[in-house]
Amino acid sequence: MIRQPPKIDFTQYEPGYARLFALLRRVGWNERRFVDFVDADLGPDGEPRGILILHDYAEAFLHSFYGLEVAVKEGNVPAGFSLKLGEQWDSMSFDKHGWCINGLSDFTFPYPFLSTNGAVGFVTEKGQAFTIDDCYQRTIHANDPFQLMDYLLFRENTPGLERSYVEWDLIPRDYKHLVWNRPLEYHLARYRAYAQTEGNRTEYVLEQIKYPQLFKITASDLTESGQDLFVSYRRSDREMGASTARGLVVRKLLDEFFEKRYRNQITRIHLKDLSTEETTVIGWPS
Repeated sequence: MIRQPPKIDFTQYEPGYARLFALLRRVGWNERRFVDFVDADLGPDGEPRGILILHDYAEAFLHSFYGLEVAVKEGNVPAGFSLKLGEQWDSMSFDKHGWCINGLSDFTFPYPFLSTNGAVGFVTEKGQAFTIDDCYQRTIHANDPFQLMDYLLFRENTPGLERSYVEWDLIPRDYKHLVWNRPLEYHLARYRAYAQTEGNRTEYVLEQIKYPQLFKITASDLTESGQDLFVSYRRSDREMGASTARGLVVRKLLDEFFEKRYRNQITRIHLKDLSTEETTVIGWPS
């Protein structure tokens, strides 16, 4: 008995995404559209690799929308997506890094359906959708693929849509160092500071809350001289950027832990990185 392709009435989404569906219809979609698509699980020999599961929702969606491309221009910024796999799909190496993508979907059988600006979109068996960039750093989660497509075009936040960075334990090893390219504000929210005294020596520890042993910064030798403050610090992770380390010392230790008391009497901060023996002199951030 030949299995019939699953059918889903996608017009049920149209009232909530009128602008999007107007564009989809303009490029060729209608409720009777049915096209074949390339199974993303096929290897170079055309045989299934067994690493992806094509579930009913993904199959019905792709039969209905596969091959369509939509682009808009908001001001001077173009935006758009292609409902097929682009070159970034190959660089994602699902057979090697699929555990990360499965984790982002809460193991609900993600299947690729969209390419956009260096990222791949996935739809789950529950009809939810998300993107992941090809460096495994940023992700966007949406209630359904239409909410995701709508955001990619119009950049409007709607309830249930979430943009975030990928957490450390879901980043493939080859891409973990890119965490330090993230803005300082990302790291500030993940650190706490405390004092640690042994004998007559006090050190100040900046600890990553979720991974306390991996990314510590230990500051010591806080010495004042006139309007200058001298601080030495050591990074436990050498891949942490020096500017990130300095920002954490100033913002989480000198400002937050010491409640900005140094700001009233210090003009220059001399920060010595004990890993490199380099000293950087900075003023207070605004």
